[in-house]
Amino acid sequence: MKHNPQNQLKLSQLRILVAVAERANFSEAALQLEMSQSAVSHAIAALEEHLGVVLLLRGRHGARLTQVGKKIVEHAREIVQHVDEITREAAAAKGLKGGQVRIASFRSVATHILPLVIAQFHQRFPAITVSLDEKDDYPHVERALRDGQADIGFTFCPPVRIWKPGKCCEMNMLPSCRPAFN
Repeated sequence: MKHNPQNQLKLSQLRILVAVAERANFSEAALQLEMSQSAVSHAIAALEEHLGVVLLLRGRHGARLTQVGKKIVEHAREIVQHVDEITREAAAAKGLKGGQVRIASFRSVATHILPLVIAQFHQRFPAITVSLDEKDDYPHVERALRDGQADIGFTFCPPVRIWKPGKCCEMNMLPSCRPAFN
């Protein structure tokens, strides 16, 4: 590990690493992060140079984590979650009325129900940003909650008992929140 002030470990690099690992694709991670693909590539290259290890194997069909990359991305995910929690705690202490709510949902709810709910929420709380991530099925929603990528998830019935379920629209559907978010 070189000690050059220009070559320091940055939180943004960890966020990018987590996004690339989740998407297994630099271009898709760039879209998710609203960055250019080259900026994502440069950030990963700088992180790998700083750490002195290869984290991702790049190929025509995307990127996959190396063995050490798998270990490091878990630490990166935890760090990002902790920093996000610190930011939320500080905002709550300041009485901030704004912020961000990240929702994960399977497609039918994300397409047919949540747009109206989110629009109504925006009218009531205009300073709070809502992001919606469509998932293929409820296990992906659960993973998003567990990994700290979402604050609220909509599933048919959460099979894991760590989630705190709530009722939604008198349907056979439950919104679930990460334990720290309740």
